[in-house]
Amino acid sequence: MIHSIFAFPALAILFMGMPGTRPVAPSSLDPTSSITIEGGSNLRDWSADVPVVESTIVISGFTGNDLSSLKPEHFRSLELRIPVRHIDTGNRGFTRNLHKYLLMEQHPRITYRLQRVESVTMEGAKAVIRASGTITAAGKDHKVNTRTHAIMNRDGSIQFSGEQPLLMTDFGIEPPTALLGTVKAHDAIKVVYDVRYAH
Repeated sequence: MIHSIFAFPALAILFMGMPGTRPVAPSSLDPTSSITIEGGSNLRDWSADVPVVESTIVISGFTGNDLSSLKPEHFRSLELRIPVRHIDTGNRGFTRNLHKYLLMEQHPRITYRLQRVESVTMEGAKAVIRASGTITAAGKDHKVNTRTHAIMNRDGSIQFSGEQPLLMTDFGIEPPTALLGTVKAHDAIKVVYDVRYAH
């Protein structure tokens, strides 16, 4: 499946140095980053582009030139917000129904809040980050456990990638339909992300 690549102009990552450590300047998300929502239906698979994300992550005390020194306690906070109105499936009716079932008027954003980074382990040059957090969509909270891969590129940028399986019904959402109900989405979806933060 081909994914569209978008810039995320409102997204920034902030690294804050602790006393006695080397502070790292704020980094912006590289325009080659992508986040998509993928799912299926009774007729075909579908995907939705997420072109706008607002987020702040704070990491303090991390001074390494590679990820081998990254520890769970370095992660201080992470909050991510997705404006529902920007989510686009490429099908006007399907997108409109998805916005409606996400209760866009009452709850205009989907949010993720990090609760805790459980572990950071290395697989070669790649860090595997396991964390717990809460996703809020359509006014309902759902706790999730995430597994994210991170690499540090030669230019010093950090790239995070992974997939997060979810159910629409986790948020009380009835899977949307299109074409007068002849196309119905499956309950299971996944969020696929590959994001890169440049210095």
